[in-house]
Amino acid sequence: MYLNRLSTDDKMGFLILAKKAAKSNADITAEEKALISDYCIEMNIAPIAFDDIPDIALEDIAAGFSQRDQQSKNIILFELMGMMYADGNIDEAEKAFIYDFAKAIGFNKTKSNSFMSLMKKYVTAVSDISAAVLI
Repeated sequence: MYLNRLSTDDKMGFLILAKKAAKSNADITAEEKALISDYCIEMNIAPIAFDDIPDIALEDIAAGFSQRDQQSKNIILFELMGMMYADGNIDEAEKAFIYDFAKAIGFNKTKSNSFMSLMKKYVTAVSDISAAVLI
């Protein structure tokens, strides 16, 4: 949705973060892997395979993103939550990952919960619209 607004460096950083997020619950789904390709298209960058995305420590990724402007942090967190819902579910390990990352880039629990609530509403709305339109 908003990834094309990120800087070139932040786009690659997001892919690194997305891979780490997908691995957070040790259950990397086909939907999560497919999203990487979709993200590349949305961000207008060359396609990169899931397995070719480098592994970087979460602390290092968070340190870089913590210095970004608020809009970039909002986009990164919201899109990351969207990825977590790609399989229709967000489990406890994924939630912990989200909250740890959010805290590391300066979000408090209230703001993180607000974003999580918005993502749930968005996922529900898209599902409802698809059910009505794609009969």
